[in-house]
Amino acid sequence: MGSNLIEGFANGNEGALTDIFYRLNPTLIHFAIKYLKDEDAAEEIVSDSFVKAWGLRTQFTTLENLRAFLYVTTKNACLNQLRKVVHERMTDDFQEYEALILQDQDTLTKIIRTELVQQLYEEVENLPPLQKEIFKFSFFEELDPQEISVFLQIPISSVYMNKSRAIKALKNKLSLDHTTWGLLMLLLFK
Repeated sequence: MGSNLIEGFANGNEGALTDIFYRLNPTLIHFAIKYLKDEDAAEEIVSDSFVKAWGLRTQFTTLENLRAFLYVTTKNACLNQLRKVVHERMTDDFQEYEALILQDQDTLTKIIRTELVQQLYEEVENLPPLQKEIFKFSFFEELDPQEISVFLQIPISSVYMNKSRAIKALKNKLSLDHTTWGLLMLLLFK
């Protein structure tokens, strides 16, 4: 069923697009809401991700490839939206902005979280390719090791080993001890 569906999608069958949309849209919206805390913005970003996927439809050979593309595209768009919000706020009058931050601790927390996500994301991009891919699947897309193993067609032991190496490298790069790393992961991926 999945191969026929992706084949139809790749060949421009709008029925296949509709079927895939109804299968993946709810989970992608939920995923985007985790970042944005705004359902309307999340729905718009997910719709844009489907439009991008449709434009590149001939490049997808499996439903898993398409799903991964949609998650990564949605995540990147959410991060861009968060960056845009931070940038817009930073262009306001500095004193007014500072007063707003001091009054609204929730905003401060979101800004700090966004900056931490950005710093972590930049460091993840510097990891070796397999470690980077496994870390992203594990933490950004919330796939379990078994799903990653199947998707990448590697032994589950390789998933655990590369995930562990990625975490160790990131902890060292960000100069974090074990407790601080744990708190960072809780803050970023709650």
